[in-house]
Amino acid sequence: MEYRKIIVEQDGGVVVIKQNNPERMNAADPEMTREMYAELDRIQADPQARVVVLTGAGRAFSGGYDMNVMKAEGREPPPAVPDHPYWARIDPSARRPLRSHALGFRYFDRPIIAAVNGYAIGGLCLACDIRIASENARFCFMYTRRGLSPAEGSSYLLPHIVGISKALELAFTGEMIDAREAERIGLVSKVVPHEQLMPVTMELAQRIARNPPIAIGLTKYVMYKALHSSIEDSMALQNVAHTASTLTEDHREGVRAYAEKREPRFQGR
Repeated sequence: MEYRKIIVEQDGGVVVIKQNNPERMNAADPEMTREMYAELDRIQADPQARVVVLTGAGRAFSGGYDMNVMKAEGREPPPAVPDHPYWARIDPSARRPLRSHALGFRYFDRPIIAAVNGYAIGGLCLACDIRIASENARFCFMYTRRGLSPAEGSSYLLPHIVGISKALELAFTGEMIDAREAERIGLVSKVVPHEQLMPVTMELAQRIARNPPIAIGLTKYVMYKALHSSIEDSMALQNVAHTASTLTEDHREGVRAYAEKREPRFQGR
């Protein structure tokens, strides 16, 4: 499929999506959002695609929502979000609150790793499951400086990641922080030299891609559900997911590989 606003490359089980609007610091617009969802649909249909790496072209990871589009329309438009069947399979209640691709990432059953190569404005990086930052990365949640309350799910995501006090400080001031501060507060997992960003991220992605995709998808689902569940509900869901995973061929392969002292070969079945 041909895209204008994203570039896609696949290396084995890892799909790299590069946001490709560098003149606008990869600011999102309806076209980029549609292309992103089209690619997620393609990935969902490809059993060999097991991990997504999201990054940006040029000096930015993401520039938030394109202010030119917002100005032309006189308001912030809610991006068009298709009614994806895989969200319905995971959680029928998940469709209603999804208003942007940022929240949609949470209901996508493959891991999404952000390789934050530069400026990360707004909430897109927050919705990724793991964030690896270049030492050149800078993070800013500047909604209030544009006369706006938070968008892209950041009012939910940021407090869960860094805690309410730090989240409010970042949101109230709209000030930018560097990669080391982002690492200190737990916003990113790791900071690496800029030239090492993609090799380090791809090595992590390939390690994850070698693991059983059904178990990975269930793990992502139960851990995010646990963020807003009681311990009793969380344990009940965990037990259902764990039992389901024991019925897979990948579980049997994992047991065989352990007994035979070899690396397992997971097939996603």
